[in-house]
Amino acid sequence: MVQLKSLGVPPAVQQFHFCPGRKFMADFAWPDKKILVELEGGIWRRGGGAHSHPSNILRDIEKQTLAAYHGFRVFRFEENSIKSWSAARMMAEVLSRPPI
Repeated sequence: MVQLKSLGVPPAVQQFHFCPGRKFMADFAWPDKKILVELEGGIWRRGGGAHSHPSNILRDIEKQTLAAYHGFRVFRFEENSIKSWSAARMMAEVLSRPPI
């Protein structure tokens, strides 16, 4: 969030419920622009993180499909893209564009 703020990106809604009737939440959202961001943590962790277990991969597939069904664009980032600021720079660019 600090990176985005420093790049002048409008504040995001954190833990945004995007699918009525389901518990799915996006890590960050700009609902007015129909954009969601998911942070994929622990994918390189020994034994696997939450996003690398088969049942959780299936859950993430369903989650992303439902987000698309509800008209959201989903951007997924992992730790290296966050640390290098490439994720923040991309989102600053995406959010500065007119809606699709």
